[in-house]
Amino acid sequence: MLKHYSFQKFIDSTSKHPVLLFDFDGTLVELASTPDQVKVKPITKYIIENLAKIFPVGIISGRCLNELKELIAIDGIFYSGNHGVEVEGPGLSFIEPNNSKFRNLILNLIEELKTKLSSYNPLIEDKIYAVGIHYRTIDPQRINDFLFEVTKILDTPLNKNGIKILNGKKVIEVKPPVEWNKGDSVKIIMKHLKNDCAPFYFGDDITDEFAFETVNELNGTSVLISNGNSSTKAKFVLSSINELIGILAQIISEFQ
Repeated sequence: MLKHYSFQKFIDSTSKHPVLLFDFDGTLVELASTPDQVKVKPITKYIIENLAKIFPVGIISGRCLNELKELIAIDGIFYSGNHGVEVEGPGLSFIEPNNSKFRNLILNLIEELKTKLSSYNPLIEDKIYAVGIHYRTIDPQRINDFLFEVTKILDTPLNKNGIKILNGKKVIEVKPPVEWNKGDSVKIIMKHLKNDCAPFYFGDDITDEFAFETVNELNGTSVLISNGNSSTKAKFVLSSINELIGILAQIISEFQ
C-alpha cells in the first residue's frame, strides 16, 4: 500500500538540495480530449515560477520539447520532451542521437495510421521522434475495434523494426527501437547538477514508471498522482493535481 505524500515528508527529506521534477499532462494539468485543448492554470504557472526561484525545477513530458516550452513558458527551468529524447535547461542542451535515425520510419507509420484509421478519426500526432495515437474522442463502443486495427498496423514494424509501444491514458505512444525513456532524462539532469542534489519526481502515468525507478535508484522521492490503487514503482501517492499544487504552495511559503 502506497504511503500518502505530505508537506512534512518533503521537509523531512531535504537534507540534500531538492530537485523538483514533474510530468506535465495529468500531473500539473488536467487531461483534455485532445492535447491542444490543455491549458496551464495561472496558479500552476505561478507555483512553478516561484519554485524555480528556490530549487532546480524540470518538466519531463511525452510532448515535443518546443510544444512543452510554449505551453509552460517559464525561463530558467529544465524541459525534457519526447520521453527524455530532448532535454534543455540552464547550461544544458541534449538530443539523444539514435532516435533521429528513424525519422523515415515514423513518417511512414504516420501515413499508414492516418490512411487505415480514417473512419475512426483519431488524432495521430507527429512528435518528430515518436507517434502519438490519441483515442479519447472516439465513441466508446468503437474503441475495441479501433485498438484491434491499431494492433494490426503496428504488428509489422513491431516484429520487423522492434518499435517501442507505450500505452498511456487514452493514448498509444509509438517510439523508435531505442532504449530511452523519462528515466534517462532524469539521469541527465541530475548529472548536470550538483552531486548532493536529491531528485523528487511527480507523475501520473505508466510512462512515468521509468522515472520513478530511476529516482528510487538515486535515493530520491517518487510520487504518483492517482485516486486509485494503481500498481506502481512510486514510493508515495497524492490523490489529485489540486493536492499536489497545495503541497507545492506550502513548500514555497516555507522556503521563501
